Amino acid sequence: MCALIPFVRIDQFLKPLLALLLIGVSTAAPARPTTEGPAPEERAHVEGDDAPTVADDRVIRLVHFDLCWPASDEEYRALGKHAILMLTASSMFATDLPLTLAYVETDDAATPLQRVALFKASQAKETPDAEQTRWTQVAFYLLPIHLTKRDARLLVDFTGQRKAFGVTTFSKATGLDPRLPEFLHLDQNDSPGQANIEALKALLIREYPDYFPKESVKPETPASP
Repeated sequence: MCALIPFVRIDQFLKPLLALLLIGVSTAAPARPTTEGPAPEERAHVEGDDAPTVADDRVIRLVHFDLCWPASDEEYRALGKHAILMLTASSMFATDLPLTLAYVETDDAATPLQRVALFKASQAKETPDAEQTRWTQVAFYLLPIHLTKRDARLLVDFTGQRKAFGVTTFSKATGLDPRLPEFLHLDQNDSPGQANIEALKALLIREYPDYFPKESVKPETPASP
């Protein structure tokens, strides 16, 4: 089941996962314009839960998210107690992309998220009557579920000077969505483990077929240590 929501803490065991990970998608950087002017002061700067559904010509940067939870207790454990976070970042400037970091900030730490896929940026108008085009790029991350049960903020860094851009917040008092499966609520020992690559591939193909056609998801060659 997929739902709109987000998380983070990068443990040492997760670092090799990126090198092992699948995904035959392009990671090329977007084309860069020859010049970029300063952002006009009168344009809106809207972040986090106050962000609009669709960016208009007044919004410089925008990040939407989709959080996909494990469908069963078996999948939950196979994924190392992670969910999948999809971030769709857009900006008026190609030089803002890709996102250089996504992380969850709590009172005691800022935890970077492990990115597992990055797609090429595309340029288009958000609405038919928009005067300007925007650059948009999609990326997928592993999200330790235990971080969604804490008071925390999901933040991202754009390429360049724009850092700590707010995407959404989590609340310990609110907890998980009550409509989510019971096993996600009841697990008291929910520290993340290593995600099984085959389980991750299966979830991405099942839940995001537009991005991960079955024949295109192939293991990459592990990076040199």
